[in-house]
Amino acid sequence: MAEENNEDTLKKKSNNKWFLYTIAAIPIMAVLSSFLIIKLVNPMFSSSSGEYSDQPMEHKVKDGFLCQVGTILVNPSGMDRRRIIKVGIIIEVNSQALFNKVEKTKPKLQHHAVMILSSKDIEAISSNEGKIELQIELKKAFINELGLAIDDIRQVYFNDFVIQ
Repeated sequence: MAEENNEDTLKKKSNNKWFLYTIAAIPIMAVLSSFLIIKLVNPMFSSSSGEYSDQPMEHKVKDGFLCQVGTILVNPSGMDRRRIIKVGIIIEVNSQALFNKVEKTKPKLQHHAVMILSSKDIEAISSNEGKIELQIELKKAFINELGLAIDDIRQVYFNDFVIQ
């Protein structure tokens, strides 16, 4: 009788182990299959070589190239220095050579953007006209820094513009 109880106990323990292994395997299989589906369906995760690259990416747009200068966070000028301005800046240039030049001088361009933005007060850049004037001023500063002709930089874009 004691042997029967031991056998039943061993069988129950063995069945419990298999049940626990099965329960643990289900979420692991779900995660792995989700990853594989995303990897196959979403091209963002894979490049032409099949690997993710953290190198700066150029975006070709109708014979131009978009180069991200970066996101600038500054305190504006004026009486209320507790406010901030956050601006993401992108430059559209004409050629691959200009794109490479912008990539090499990005810290200098960011410096010019910081200096220009921090000299502005909130009222000057809150309106659409103020933002357009800021784009023109940044474009001129970038052209001067890079030593380019006025047509070499097609446009300065803001992909993020927050005033707090």
